[in-house]
Amino acid sequence: MERKYYQDIGYKPFLFYVIFGVSGEELEVSQKKHKVDELPEALDIRTFTREAHGEWIDGWFTGAFESVLKAADPDLFDICKKAEKCAVLQGSIENDSTLSYMKNAIGI
Repeated sequence: MERKYYQDIGYKPFLFYVIFGVSGEELEVSQKKHKVDELPEALDIRTFTREAHGEWIDGWFTGAFESVLKAADPDLFDICKKAEKCAVLQGSIENDSTLSYMKNAIGI
């Protein structure tokens, strides 16, 4: 995905995704189905469990995130809130001259 008007201004995008209900080890990514070419180099996948990180997980279900998700899909909100674990995909992207990193991160 070419970025026709791209200019490197020294700023690198930072991605942060929380995937509720699955650990990093359980993520099943199909290159064909999810159109993933690679895991962007600087991205890290970590797992958080309610047992070890319950307060951190519960923090996602308060404030603005709670308002937005609950209003958009109350059932999904309840499913996520009950999740015993979550995977976090995060990191700064070094090569942002194309949007392939975004496609790959979303696919994961």
